[in-house]
Amino acid sequence: MVNVTKLYPKSDCSSFDAFGRVYSGKIMTGQSVKVLGEGYSPDDEEDMTVKEVTKLWVYQAREDVYIFRPLQFNTLPVVKTATEPLNPKPLEKGLAEDIENGVVSIDWNRKALGDFFKTKYDWDLLAARSIWAFGPDKQGPNILLDDTLPTEVDKGLLGAVKDSIVQGFQWGAREGPLCDEPIRNVKFKIVDARIAPEPLHRGSGQIIPTARRVAYSAFLMATPRLMEPVYYVEIQTPIDCLSAIYTVLSRRRGHVTADVPQPGTPAYIVKAFLPVIESFGFETDLRYHTQGQAFCLSVFDHWAIVPGDPLDKSIVLRPLEPAPIQHLAREFMVKTRRRKECILLVMLVIGLIEVVSCFWDVYGMALRVAAVGNWFGKAERGLTMGLWNSHSSVGNIIGSVVASGILDFGWGWYFVVPGFLLILVGVLLFLFLVASLKDIGFELPGKEIEMSVEVDNEENSEEVESEEAGLMGLKFRFFGCYWILGCLEISWCCSICFLFWIYLTISIFVLLLMED
Repeated sequence: MVNVTKLYPKSDCSSFDAFGRVYSGKIMTGQSVKVLGEGYSPDDEEDMTVKEVTKLWVYQAREDVYIFRPLQFNTLPVVKTATEPLNPKPLEKGLAEDIENGVVSIDWNRKALGDFFKTKYDWDLLAARSIWAFGPDKQGPNILLDDTLPTEVDKGLLGAVKDSIVQGFQWGAREGPLCDEPIRNVKFKIVDARIAPEPLHRGSGQIIPTARRVAYSAFLMATPRLMEPVYYVEIQTPIDCLSAIYTVLSRRRGHVTADVPQPGTPAYIVKAFLPVIESFGFETDLRYHTQGQAFCLSVFDHWAIVPGDPLDKSIVLRPLEPAPIQHLAREFMVKTRRRKECILLVMLVIGLIEVVSCFWDVYGMALRVAAVGNWFGKAERGLTMGLWNSHSSVGNIIGSVVASGILDFGWGWYFVVPGFLLILVGVLLFLFLVASLKDIGFELPGKEIEMSVEVDNEENSEEVESEEAGLMGLKFRFFGCYWILGCLEISWCCSICFLFWIYLTISIFVLLLMED
């Protein structure tokens, strides 16, 4: 068998010289061969002719000859195409559930693992013993297996980076490319690998992100679909409310599997499946349409594929309009991405605000300490710090009480009202704060700390010495405050602490909202 890859015409265009590779058998001068065209098939031999081999040449005969030596062409590709798998293979039905329920474990030895997959799911024994990991975590409903051949891939190098590849697979399976949610019911096969022999070029920092991106690419090329959890719902109702129950379920993409009478009573038991995302408010809606005569119980049953293609860019989603059933997957994916991106953007803006406020807080802290020091002096340093600490604690308590008292009006007011109060108090202090007792006719022994709100650097400014306040003669200007030991560090810690609490508050609120 000869695979002809190129035809070179003669100068008189009477015949061709065929350039090809011998895959099996022998070929010699004078031999009759069948030339098969592209349209040839065993059932239709029309595109086939019989020719005689007139001459024979061996390409680069002075060098070593190899049977499968790579061919070299004097052409460069001008078009590249991306191909999709014709028939992507998901996991066998029930296999994901077996992994999650602990029926099979990756910690088993290779023989036990191979026997399980061979007997229960009819896997090839070699493939079953080549399983590397389940993901995400040890009981995740996805499988990574090594499908490479020793003649094509250096198994030693592949084994050296096995742990890194598994970590990249776990990472990709935990945060899928569609909605940053876990992947489910997918089989990943390693079919080829080109690994650098130098250890410097195959470190974990290089292999793990690469393995994750490869998993993402393979997943996106295999026509992915969104999956959603589905509740099993059991409704107890009188017979005259059955039509209302069917109406409520149909509006929420639910479907009834059975409605049977309850023996000895006039009630009926309706059994149905309802997507979890459609279950919010379902019980209230059900009681409203049945005048409180129907009661339901729901429990998680299985996962189901969301109708539609999440990667179909031709779908137009209009705001404030419900998407049709065949567009639900695209709508879910787009809205989930927007919600997560908005939360990330909000946290980024809050972080930048906190960084800026930290630098301003340094200036304010120095001024506050100076003002309190001017009021009490060195002799009352303990009282000064006590008032300072009590002021912080009382402020935190009052802020928490005010915020919790207005939380019922909306979670946004949780931040707006305390922020408005802070601005109001700040303006009042700026206008009416007595920075020094001598301003109101009182004198304290010793010198005071001079406070200046000027930002520019005056060349002839005098330094103020204040041993009573414990500071080393520094006039408080904006940039001068950063050289006071401890001011910048304390302000930074306060800002980070507040940023942590605001993030924790938003997270708890979102969780409570989801539970409601």
